[in-house]
Parts: sequence; C-alpha cells; structure tokens
Amino acid sequence: MEEQERSWTFIRQGSSHRAHYSKGHLHSEDGSFEVSFERSGNVAPPVRLLTPELLPLWGSPASYSPMLVQRIKTHWLLFTFEHELDPAQRATLVVDERDGIAHRSYSQSHTTVLTEVRVLDDEDPTPAQPKFSRLQEWPRLEY
Repeated sequence: MEEQERSWTFIRQGSSHRAHYSKGHLHSEDGSFEVSFERSGNVAPPVRLLTPELLPLWGSPASYSPMLVQRIKTHWLLFTFEHELDPAQRATLVVDERDGIAHRSYSQSHTTVLTEVRVLDDEDPTPAQPKFSRLQEWPRLEY
C-alpha cells in the first residue's frame, strides 16, 4: 500500500483528544504536520500497534530484546521481551499473523488491547465518529 493511501482516525473516549492521519499529514491538537505513517502513531500510542515491527521493543534505544516467541492456537504469536539491564522487567506483544497487527501489548507501565480493527475498502464511505460503550468487565482473551 502506498504511503499516501494509508490513514487512521483516533478518538479517545471520554476525552477531547483526537488525531487523524491522511495523505501524509497528521492532524492533532498540536496542529498539522507532514510525517510518515510509521511516525504518525506517536500522538496516539494504540495506533502504533498497526506496525508492530516499528515499536521501540526491538532492542536499543528501549533496551528490550525479544527472548521468546510462542505460537498460540493457529495464527497468534506471543512475543516476550526482556529488559537488558533487568531480566525481571518484561513486556509482551500478541501479533495476529493474518493481518500483522499487534492486538495486545502488556508492559509494567501500561496495557493496550485493540478490541476492533476495521480496514476500509476504497468504496467504503468514511465512517462517522465511532461511539464505544463502556466495558462492563475485562475482555475475555480467547486466542
């Protein structure tokens, strides 16, 4: 897919924070900037899971290294990362081999779970602002 064809919209529920990336430009609360798709997720960390190979977990400068990869069921890969200075400090990433997206990320400081990713075809109209209902319980993780 061409760089100019990639786009995303991020709206944080319960907050005025929103960001949009389209045609090589990032539009956020800080203004509009020309950036690459790979760098665009810096303003909306969950968006970074779309390109897990670019997450700062793959060695320096984050000081993490992958130390274990496990297949879960048929198409999920669980990566476990270990901090080079403290082996007890770990992070994990669950990647779906079918779409290459990291659907779950866990570390000591945060947890991110993508509950839905929708890829639009060229014929699809731009969706209206999404509305998400508040979770009543933790999502059941079924791999």
